[in-house]
Amino acid sequence: MFKTITNKPILEFETQVYQVESGYGYSIQYHQKTLIKQDFIPVIQKNQSFCNYEDAQKVATLVVEKLVKKQNPRISLQELKNLNIQINCIN
Repeated sequence: MFKTITNKPILEFETQVYQVESGYGYSIQYHQKTLIKQDFIPVIQKNQSFCNYEDAQKVATLVVEKLVKKQNPRISLQELKNLNIQINCIN
């Protein structure tokens, strides 16, 4: 008996960046089921939304990379700095 191996990804994650009252947030779905909904920048002490779409997308992408590698998806302050995530938005 032979098995056929395909190149289809085993894990199918999808990210979505959305606008909230004071900026942007993101969600991560796995097979169309929401796993994470993040309205605020993780790890910082205040409830601050992402200042722009790009920052939210960068963090969402990093979280998906961690999930695919079966790592803890928690984001550190150093990772935010490495991604140049803007913490204080200028209104």
